[in-house]
Amino acid sequence: NSFCTLLAWMRNAALRGLVLIAVVACVLLLAKRAAWGAPRRWGQPRILLVGDSITQQSFATGGWGAGVADWYARRADVINRGFSGYNTRWVRHHKDAIAGSLPTGGPWLWGTLFLGANDAAGNHQHVPLPEYRANLRDLATWLREVVGVQRLVIMAPPPMDPEHHIRARGLRPEEETRTDAAHAAYAREAKAVAEELDCPFVDVRDEILRGMGDRWKEGLRDGLHLSEAGSAVVLSALKAAVERRWPDVVPLDDRPMLLPYHADPSLHAIPPFGHRGA
Repeated sequence: NSFCTLLAWMRNAALRGLVLIAVVACVLLLAKRAAWGAPRRWGQPRILLVGDSITQQSFATGGWGAGVADWYARRADVINRGFSGYNTRWVRHHKDAIAGSLPTGGPWLWGTLFLGANDAAGNHQHVPLPEYRANLRDLATWLREVVGVQRLVIMAPPPMDPEHHIRARGLRPEEETRTDAAHAAYAREAKAVAEELDCPFVDVRDEILRGMGDRWKEGLRDGLHLSEAGSAVVLSALKAAVERRWPDVVPLDDRPMLLPYHADPSLHAIPPFGHRGA
């Protein structure tokens, strides 16, 4: 009797194990489908980039935002909401207008929040560190809970080369209000907010300084904004952060793509327009 009872228990345990495996597989499949949605029915999945001029200019040739768009070609629409000269205070003030400007579409795959370079300036754009941290936290929470960008990467301001910036802008030395030390301080605050909210963090300043070494100044086209070389470093770090944290939204070959691949037999079967039966 004891042997039969043990045998029955083992059969039931095996059955429960199979059921559990099936449930987990279904949950993972549904999570994957929820992340990408159904492009042909609900619209393309979307990626949102929010920031200042470093984000606004990221769609230029060789820019990191253009690199994201290329990475997700036919798999997601990358939406740029970078505002040249803006700090966290001004973006926070206009967040309702930003939300209202966003096109409808499929699910948000992920997004970036890349602010701090102007907050760190010593001019009319300056925002003190405590307020910067509070603003950044508020914007990250708003993007997640109101806009719906649940997967959010927070990015720190880049390094600063005042001498190059003075030459590029035609400033007198006493007119320069930006320093690399200030950028470093705001980068630390951005990291603290990312850790507090459990967001992936890309330390743009550190990535360029460490990744480019003695050539780090080549990562900045004017001492402040990213050059193509600097953008390449940032794009690589951003890709790594997304791949590490959210592998289910990485644009692999088996992910949904808008319209069939050109070798798909269904395309070859399309008759010419005007052809009878077309």
